[in-house]
Amino acid sequence: SDPVNPFLAAFMPTQTTSSTWRDMKVYADHVYVVSEANGHGLQVLDLNQLRDLTSFPTTLEPTTWLGSFSDAHNVVIDEESGLLYAVGTNLAGGGIVAFDLSDPAEPLLVGDYSEAGYTHDAQGVLYNGPDADFVGKSLVFGANANKLAILDATDPTDITTVSITNYDYSYTPQCWLTEDHKYLLLGDELDEQNQGINTRTLIYDVQDLTNPVLVGEHFSDVAAIDHNQYVVGNLLFQANYRAGLRMLSLTDVAAGELSEIGYFDVDPNSNAAQFSGSWSTYPYFASGTVVVTSIEGGIYIVRPKFIEVDVVNATFC
Repeated sequence: SDPVNPFLAAFMPTQTTSSTWRDMKVYADHVYVVSEANGHGLQVLDLNQLRDLTSFPTTLEPTTWLGSFSDAHNVVIDEESGLLYAVGTNLAGGGIVAFDLSDPAEPLLVGDYSEAGYTHDAQGVLYNGPDADFVGKSLVFGANANKLAILDATDPTDITTVSITNYDYSYTPQCWLTEDHKYLLLGDELDEQNQGINTRTLIYDVQDLTNPVLVGEHFSDVAAIDHNQYVVGNLLFQANYRAGLRMLSLTDVAAGELSEIGYFDVDPNSNAAQFSGSWSTYPYFASGTVVVTSIEGGIYIVRPKFIEVDVVNATFC
């Protein structure tokens, strides 16, 4: 709330053992936590407890724990549909394991999907894009290592394939839609090392969900490995390991082009393609505050500053 003076409010310990790979999402005042630690399952914590704390930091225990799966790489929530997807689990070939969040404190296992193989990360949305056949349906856009998988989870007990697009580069860990659901931004976390190229973001036209088309590739000026990226309005916020937070404009995304407009580097001494630095970012605070992670340094709390350009008089104000 005060980004200049943040403080640690509480801990929730791991369910089993420590693991580097741990992820969480928030829905309806609850946080849902998964980990690649064996036997960790799904932890659920009612965040309303934080309002009553009087000493900091406090240790909190999960409100609910589910052992429906042993471990998972990530957890995905479609907030509009009230569906949670555990991905990269020990079930369904590492694909989708779906839970109904009608009761946020008691997720209900309702289905799974394995046909597209292992899912590293995904975005779940209530679709409101140009493909009329899918408007109003609950869709999942999955980054499945060597493919982009688009799934229809409107009936989570019977998740079906919309399209599977093979990916011919190295390893895609994550993808994110533009807010109009017309384009999808996809990253590759191994091509910088394997192919010796600078940070690359692939741009897909997904206006026909049954036939995604690669329309462009954006290359950064630096060689850092790209990772999680999220869209807010006309901006793409990327966490790119040693290059830190990179902000890109989506103004020309329809032409398959992106342009970097700002950055915050968590490792100013290096932009090398190495797995250290910033793993993720959170740009969704209404205040405009953005949180940037650093594997070595903890978190940075930043706020982008924008300038207005007077195009007619060619001056900045």
